[in-house]
Amino acid sequence: MTPLDRRDVMRLSLLAAAATSIPFKAAKGAAAANTPENTPMSKDPVHDFDWLVGSWRVRHRRLRERLSNNTEWVEFDGTCTM
Repeated sequence: MTPLDRRDVMRLSLLAAAATSIPFKAAKGAAAANTPENTPMSKDPVHDFDWLVGSWRVRHRRLRERLSNNTEWVEFDGTCTM
């Protein structure tokens, strides 16, 4: 068997990704599964960022000096609120 080149590996990975993204629904309750509230990727963008709502404790990181070939990071706690 010949070894796979990069194009063959890319084709196989795309096929695998496509095959695993096909939603499989049970026959029972299929009508309820097609309602807009139950679809995982609704076309309505109103609720796209609902997961951000709330107050979050976060850990910030920034470079001590930007654009000066510096790799020293400063870390500090903070809160993000939406």
